[in-house]
Amino acid sequence: MPTCCAWGKGWTWDSAAKLCPPLLQQGAPAYLQDFMVLYLKNEGVWWCPSVGKTRAFWGDPKVKSMGDNGTTYHWNHETPVVPFGPLKGQPKVRVSGLALAAIPKPSEAPTVWDMPIAQRAPGSG
Repeated sequence: MPTCCAWGKGWTWDSAAKLCPPLLQQGAPAYLQDFMVLYLKNEGVWWCPSVGKTRAFWGDPKVKSMGDNGTTYHWNHETPVVPFGPLKGQPKVRVSGLALAAIPKPSEAPTVWDMPIAQRAPGSG
């Protein structure tokens, strides 16, 4: 897995250096699009056509836009602590830098998806 260790520039309220200092000290990029820049010839892959670069988070123009974030997608570098269900209390799992063999059920683990917070509020157009 990529060694990126932050969800995205636009919603990493703590600096990436606070989130994952060991990886950054080794020279790993904090954000997925920075990690992948050498491998992609078309930066358009970072933008969902239905969202675009100018949309603000939560539809509020006073907060950062998708352009500030550098992508409309979310890199799931770690799982949260399981809050309920049969796996309640299981600790979070950081997948950044791990081999697929080290991740339980890797085919069932979403790693990149459209950011739900990018959606406009119902009725806002």
